[in-house]
Amino acid sequence: MLPGWAMLSPEPQPSQPKSHGPWNARLSLGFSERHRRTILTAEQHLGPLVIQRPFYPEDTGGCHVYILHPPGGVAGGDRLTFEARLGAGAQVLFTTPGATKYYRTGDLPASQHQALSVGSGGFLEWLPQETIVFSGADVTLGTSVELGENAGFVGWEILCLGRRAGGHSFDLGSVRQRFEVRTQEGPQVLDRALYEAKSSLLRAAYGLNGASVVGVLLIAQGTPALVESIRAGWAGRAALVSATLVNGIAICRYLGESAAEAKALFTDAWIIAKTALTGARPALPRIWAT
Repeated sequence: MLPGWAMLSPEPQPSQPKSHGPWNARLSLGFSERHRRTILTAEQHLGPLVIQRPFYPEDTGGCHVYILHPPGGVAGGDRLTFEARLGAGAQVLFTTPGATKYYRTGDLPASQHQALSVGSGGFLEWLPQETIVFSGADVTLGTSVELGENAGFVGWEILCLGRRAGGHSFDLGSVRQRFEVRTQEGPQVLDRALYEAKSSLLRAAYGLNGASVVGVLLIAQGTPALVESIRAGWAGRAALVSATLVNGIAICRYLGESAAEAKALFTDAWIIAKTALTGARPALPRIWAT
């Protein structure tokens, strides 16, 4: 989700105390389609939550926007709020330059919320890099998407409970996660989860079965044919991944040990979906290659 400068500076230790008080960071953006090009028409921010200037790597006139959180991590009491409004016909891809890291929060929980709305005929791609929650963190994460008539949406959330590759397990703490998509007809997907370090759900076969990475990808305007195309694109992959259709929303899930694997599988599905829905193959964000 919202990143720090993880790719640009050394990673602090998960237990490292921060030297400032809690951040209450807010960012609000508005976009409009003008002369077949999506432009940023409104921007307000409070605290350390900003964007780079929009990029235009595609011929469709849609823009890519990178969300930045310069402190480099989220700690106890921090609250991040991001709002984006896309007008009719606007096309925007949001991503981040690195993983978001939630460190030990102590007695002050941390939170991050996104409220995204897409006007008639618009298309939103919400593709943040993974969120890593270290042991001792108490975190609430929420993403709400409101779609207008014939609006398109592709978005994912990839959550890492600890970082096992670096020797950091998730032994203490909890994560509450919500991912919702609504249309003019009302709620279409209300995806909610609670991950508690001491819960048997994390280890039981009916739960995460010991896996530390979970991911969900939602695709609006989904069809049975699109779901079958995504499944076919994953054929031969050994990963535990699935795709299904609920209320016109294609829902893809990943369970495993690798955020990179989840992102690769979801990227394949995104390319298939965006190409099928718009007739144009999407361009991967340049920041992913750095």
